[in-house]
Amino acid sequence: MKPDRTTWTASAASAASAASAASAASAASAASAAFTAFAALALLAAAAPCATAAPLDTLLAALAAEAAAPAERVHLFIEQGAVADVYFIDRVRPGRFRMLKNPRQGGPELVIVDGFPWVRNGDAPWRRSPARDVEALLPSMAELFRNGLTHAAEQAGAGGERTVTGTMAWANGTQCEGKLLMRIDTAGLPALLRFDGLCGGKPFRFKQAFSFVGVPGIDAPK
Repeated sequence: MKPDRTTWTASAASAASAASAASAASAASAASAAFTAFAALALLAAAAPCATAAPLDTLLAALAAEAAAPAERVHLFIEQGAVADVYFIDRVRPGRFRMLKNPRQGGPELVIVDGFPWVRNGDAPWRRSPARDVEALLPSMAELFRNGLTHAAEQAGAGGERTVTGTMAWANGTQCEGKLLMRIDTAGLPALLRFDGLCGGKPFRFKQAFSFVGVPGIDAPK
């Protein structure tokens, strides 16, 4: 199943691709690590044996529920070696997206409304560029996990939550492999996605927390 074009991963790819030459550097910087953490698994180079059906089906159902949710808030933490970045990401269907990187350091911010991205660094003025079609760039998350997740297992929690764990491997310029965990709430929505492993022989990990209530509206910058 291909995620909705307005999921945070698709929107990050769209913003990075559509920004003008002047704004593209900040857009790409803001989007690349988040895309690597989850969506860049689409650059999988070699398929691994498939995960067992039951855990994989549970994980895929959670991805489908996320793609169908009307609004979503994500808190993403990425650590690559000694470098750590924090992202705050909001998505409101249809077609509205916001991503802020390292706000305490005045990091870059992206807003996308109806396919048009606005980009700025810190308190600098907003810049808008026309978006181009990035349909071909959008990953099929189902295929990513079918091809890259192995040794999958599923556990049920006392309150009805479910946890899927396994080994994830992919190649994105360098070979990456490690332990993946997805926690799914009682509504069938992802609550936590976590990876801890190595990329190019160096430590790499991310933690992504999901919320589907209390997401503020997103308007085009003035």
